[in-house]
Amino acid sequence: PEEISLKWLGAAGFEIRFKDRLALVDPYLSRSAEAVPRLAITRDDYKNFDMLIASHGHFDHFTDVPYLAVTVDAPVYLPRACKKDLRREWRNQHWSARKGNPDQWRVLEDTKKIEMDDLTVTPIRCFHEVFDFSTMGAAAARVFKKKPMWGAVKEGLKAATMHPYGNGHLLHFDWGGRGTRMMFAGSLTRHIYGLTADNGRTDVLAIPYCPPNGQWKKE
Repeated sequence: PEEISLKWLGAAGFEIRFKDRLALVDPYLSRSAEAVPRLAITRDDYKNFDMLIASHGHFDHFTDVPYLAVTVDAPVYLPRACKKDLRREWRNQHWSARKGNPDQWRVLEDTKKIEMDDLTVTPIRCFHEVFDFSTMGAAAARVFKKKPMWGAVKEGLKAATMHPYGNGHLLHFDWGGRGTRMMFAGSLTRHIYGLTADNGRTDVLAIPYCPPNGQWKKE
């Protein structure tokens, strides 16, 4: 329907507009200059939004979530293991920039339904995808072309150690009586818990794809 729009933000990030409301899912907006595609948008372009959801804590899904959660006053939903990152960002951010509200930081494992107007989002718990070193190697190779080896290694280690294991979530979006449903899979995994005939129905399937990742192609 015309009142629903999706905008890809690179990596696994989506901007979802519904009527006059805005939701962000897994926004990774501070990617390196070597990332493809090159996007002009940055995390500082989002001064306001109505909801922020992080499906899991991998670097390409979660890197910018703490900053956005602290600087914008909106509900934030994220895995339990990631909540401490928001508290750390709150301490590090200057008081004048703190516009977020810690009372609105909600744990996905404890959330059955997320509602925004006629939109209902159901988190469905899953385990992270298998950690694939071919993807990490390709990312490090891109950085190595532009930076000294230590800089490339430092970025690679930072990415590899950002919540490498833990709970992930599928996100089932249902726009009320419009007959429109979307399943967002931030992770590809065989281990999905709580998927039912109702929350498994979908009109749009959004799944991650990374060309260097040979395992995903096989799956």
